Amino acid sequence: MNIFVVEEFERFPLVTFYTVRWDEAELSETDKFIEKYQSSLETQRDFDEILTLIEDIGEYRGAKDLFFRRHAGKAKELPPLTAFEIQYFHNNLRLFCIKINDNIVILFNGGKKTSQATQDSPALNMSFLEAQTFATKIFKALYDKDILVNESAHSLLSAYGDDEILVS
Repeated sequence: MNIFVVEEFERFPLVTFYTVRWDEAELSETDKFIEKYQSSLETQRDFDEILTLIEDIGEYRGAKDLFFRRHAGKAKELPPLTAFEIQYFHNNLRLFCIKINDNIVILFNGGKKTSQATQDSPALNMSFLEAQTFATKIFKALYDKDILVNESAHSLLSAYGDDEILVS
């Protein structure tokens, strides 16, 4: 069965970022993205821009819709075309995510975009498909109230009182 865990990734004053991890995996999907691209000379600038964007959203801006303008099926992509008067037209990395509200975002995995369409980029195709699966199952769990949103604490909770938020 395809079970994954929704777990806190990083908490900032305005936004809590979550990630997903396959139940038996050691690394989360976002950690896999970081591990792959943080030390790549080819994508260093693009990677740094995405991290800076996440920090700015979390620290100062909140998860406003304008930061998530690229849509990839049910998920969204970071970075947007522009944000904070910065243009991201030449950023070839994509990090998939979903925005729950202005204070909660769930990050997935991503990769390097090499084709016009995201799903046609070999390095992105599997992450794109997985992002669709994660998004579909998370939205269903929210709708079914298996995952609860604590607006005041900027957090997600298991409806069953479990320490982990398991989604299948």
